[in-house]
Amino acid sequence: MSSTTIRPATDVRTSLRPWRALLASVAAPVMVWLAVTRFSGTALLVASGKSTQEVGIVAVVLAALVGASGALLVAVLAQRRAVHPRRVFLAVTLPLLVVSLAGPLSQATTTGSALGLAALHLVVAATALPLLAHRLVSRSAREARG
Repeated sequence: MSSTTIRPATDVRTSLRPWRALLASVAAPVMVWLAVTRFSGTALLVASGKSTQEVGIVAVVLAALVGASGALLVAVLAQRRAVHPRRVFLAVTLPLLVVSLAGPLSQATTTGSALGLAALHLVVAATALPLLAHRLVSRSAREARG
């Protein structure tokens, strides 16, 4: 006799793991970097002291990991401490995104570099923030679930 286990439908909020948001937040800017540097031929150049450096794939991956990990940290803290964690998460992360754009815009050596670097920042945020914010549930909703 065989037994069949019936599992309840999984809520999207519980099935989406934070590591997937981190992975997507790294993969998306890599695709943008490839499109900007390889397909359009634009070099992403930034001023570093008196010299100019090209932004490579390693820098893109590390910067995306740092940004997405920071967003994840804010999401975890908001979920644990705030009554309305999604509001707190967005109230903290969106201004930080605006501030973080100052770096690439001020250090880029060309308009193409500035646009490419800004696009990288925005695509990390456009990937990480909705995926992480979607997981955040208010305290009253958590209590209602049991």
